[in-house]
Amino acid sequence: MSNSIVTDLKRALKTDERFVKMHRAFVQARDSNLKLDELDTEVQSLHKTRMVRVLNVNSHDIVHKLLESNALEQAYRSRLTEILIVCFRVENMLKDTLELLSKYVLSEYEQHLASIKTKGERENVVTSVLAQYATYLSRLRTLIKITQLVIDDIDKCSYRLSDMMRSLTLTLRPEKQL
Repeated sequence: MSNSIVTDLKRALKTDERFVKMHRAFVQARDSNLKLDELDTEVQSLHKTRMVRVLNVNSHDIVHKLLESNALEQAYRSRLTEILIVCFRVENMLKDTLELLSKYVLSEYEQHLASIKTKGERENVVTSVLAQYATYLSRLRTLIKITQLVIDDIDKCSYRLSDMMRSLTLTLRPEKQL
C-alpha cells in the first residue's frame, strides 16, 4: 500500500462536499451524544467508589452499611445502564455511518484506487483513510465492555449482599426464634 495513494485520497476527500457532510454527521453523532473520556472516567469512578469494596462484617453497624451499600449499588447500576444505552445507540449510528463512508469512498474514488489490484488491498487503503473513525468506534466498544463488566459485578455483588443479609438475620435472632 502506497502512502501517496492514502495521502492523495485524503486530500481529495477533504474537498468532497458529500464526504464532508458524512464526516460532519459522524462527528455530530459522536459529540452530541457522549463525551467518551468523561464517561470512561465516570464508569471507573463509580466502580472504584462502590461501598461493597470496603464492607467489614465485623463493623458494629454492618446492617446499616449493608442496606446503604445495596441502595448505592442499585443507583450505580441504574446510571451505568443509562450510560450503556447511550453508548449502544451511538455505536450503531457510528457503525452505520462508517460503513456508508467506506462504501462511498470505494465507489466514488475508484480512479484513486485503480492502481491497487485486489479488492482486499483497496479496502485496506480505505480502512487506513478512515482509521480515525474506526479508532473512535473501537474506544466506544471498549467502554461498552467495561461498563457491562461493572454492571455484571454489581449484579453478582447484589446476590452476595442478599446472602449476607440473610445470614445476619439468622445470626442476630434470639435462639428461641430459630
